[in-house]
Amino acid sequence: MGLHNEQDSQMFEEISIMKIKKYNIIIFLFLYSILLAACISSSQSDAVEENFQNLLPTSTDYIKKQNEDPNMTGLDDKCPQIYNEDTILSSGSVIYNSDDIPGIWAISTLNQTPILVYDTSQRQPSSVMISKDSNQLLIVFEEYDPENGFKYEIVVYDLLNQEETLVNLETESWLTIWDWLDDGRIKFLKNVESLPNLGEIQEYVIVNPTTQSVEEVIKKFDLPSILEDDGIQFLYSKIASVSPDQKHVLYTGLGTNSKSEIVLWDVHSDSLIWKQQGDFAGVNYPPPPFLTSQPEWNENGDEVLFSGILYEEDESYRGVFQVTQDAQLEQLVNYNNIPSDDKQGWHSRYFSISPNNRYLHLGLAKPSDEPPRTIGPGFILNTVTSEVKEICDPNSVFIDGKWNSNDKFLYRVLKHDNSQSLRILDIPSWTTQILYETDPGNGINIIGWTPIEFP
Repeated sequence: MGLHNEQDSQMFEEISIMKIKKYNIIIFLFLYSILLAACISSSQSDAVEENFQNLLPTSTDYIKKQNEDPNMTGLDDKCPQIYNEDTILSSGSVIYNSDDIPGIWAISTLNQTPILVYDTSQRQPSSVMISKDSNQLLIVFEEYDPENGFKYEIVVYDLLNQEETLVNLETESWLTIWDWLDDGRIKFLKNVESLPNLGEIQEYVIVNPTTQSVEEVIKKFDLPSILEDDGIQFLYSKIASVSPDQKHVLYTGLGTNSKSEIVLWDVHSDSLIWKQQGDFAGVNYPPPPFLTSQPEWNENGDEVLFSGILYEEDESYRGVFQVTQDAQLEQLVNYNNIPSDDKQGWHSRYFSISPNNRYLHLGLAKPSDEPPRTIGPGFILNTVTSEVKEICDPNSVFIDGKWNSNDKFLYRVLKHDNSQSLRILDIPSWTTQILYETDPGNGINIIGWTPIEFP
């Protein structure tokens, strides 16, 4: 605005004094409007920051109280008693596969002898997942051709009707099973692109076995000051975890003094819900269920659990935390209260909560353990009483597990002879039952539980 050529200058010389005054008044009003807008913008920014501050957690005293209480967890040093009489499995069947014998197998309440559910003797599946209603299996066979990329044969097997649906898919990218959607479609993760300081782009492939359709979906999340995962840190990662309804994201951002923060962001309103200086534990991708320490969301997507380390003033707190729907912070587990012979204590391999939120399972490891940290002690925390018990026995080391029901937990251990054992734990009675054991050198994959009982 104020830059003119020579013709303009000559023209302005011929303008009357009255017009010049009028022009100056216009300029004054224009500059005044800019100044007023800047003041309003600054005021709005202050108001936004003030709102942000109002949403910061007010539970600092609660965290410190938990950490100062030596009896918070009340660790029980009794290992589960091995139960060899009637089955602990109260209904349905446990589904698994192993290196011993090809195939997907079931152990039912009515029959403790393994039953072949699906024959994989011709080729080994790359992954198997059970549906949310626990009545179907997703079996993925994967092949790679250097010239044509990846070829996937996706089988959806109905456990009740013993029928299968087949979908063939070719892609240049490697796919990871992300989730089995409520409408029966399957979501695969194709690619994640981090945009430092800006956000993240997530690419999915959605497969509909019924219609044989394949859809590619790209989601972009604008996340201010997001940090890129550099892949260097082993214990802590820069995670962007999206809620099931895709309305909220919990991610690692850059805070003041170049320190990382854990940030809960509202995607729809593009606003901050909660933040605090800290880091996530675990690794970013691939996604759940095992060995990732990915945050866990409730069904409504307005509460989230995460494992990591938080900082308040000059103190640090390591454990499992929850941000509630009213933006309050609670520490559910304090790793410092679980005895360890390592000066740095425990760190999370992964965690999961029971369907009714009564029990929290922790798979832990020491900072000194070499990656990939797939083995380490396992614990069960009662979220009501804060009592913690270790899943242990003198002749094996805990690997991992998943929930069978509200109070029953499927898990596997590595025995001293290098064989693996599949077991089910009844938490209220603190007893465990051995379901299946491999030969030395072979492993087990826990697929899950189904209400279907096989004869």
